[in-house]
Amino acid sequence: MSGWVKLHRDLLKWEWWDDMPTRTLFIYILLKANHEDTKWHGKTIKRGGFITSIPSLSKGSGLSYQQVRSSLAKLVKTNEITDKSTNKYRAITITQWDKWQDDHRQITDNLTDKQQTNNRQITAVKEVKKERSKEVRKKPTKKVFVVPDFIDNGIWNDFLVMRKNMKRELKDGALTRMTSRLVKLNKDGYDVNEMLNTSVLRGWLDVYPKEEQKKAEKAEEWFM
Repeated sequence: MSGWVKLHRDLLKWEWWDDMPTRTLFIYILLKANHEDTKWHGKTIKRGGFITSIPSLSKGSGLSYQQVRSSLAKLVKTNEITDKSTNKYRAITITQWDKWQDDHRQITDNLTDKQQTNNRQITAVKEVKKERSKEVRKKPTKKVFVVPDFIDNGIWNDFLVMRKNMKRELKDGALTRMTSRLVKLNKDGYDVNEMLNTSVLRGWLDVYPKEEQKKAEKAEEWFM
């Protein structure tokens, strides 16, 4: 890979500039992104995108796996990038590649528009809350599954996506049983996030303590 990328001073006004891990990861992504369309395994990777993985992003940016996942989620949330993952790779695409690289005026407009949009959204949320406070009746809330706070959301989502891609998606009772198992392992002193990450990297449908991982392969054969 050769060449250069533009890094305009307007980046200093960017909403994630004071978030060191997110800033570091985004600049690294700018440097890694393809400057023109390329072919990879029969797929067309558009300019502004590239194929990678959590370990590769971690090694290249100097951030931990957890910092990479957290920063990716923030960049996706504010539409800086798209992040599509499979059990084999991740496809990262900078959504505003042309604006970041081709026209610095557009960057300024983009940042201004985004700030105005955020302000409008904040005002709208305040108005909604104000109206809801006037309601006499409270609508029943739908029960939502909550991930235990000791589990990293990014690792958990990677695990769920992997199982879904393998057509072994966790639903209802299976999801509850898996969560109960992770809660018990956490109480027993195991690093649940490390176990989940190992399962994602190795394509395992379950999680295993280190002392049981030698038997994991046979257990996974039974799962298949």
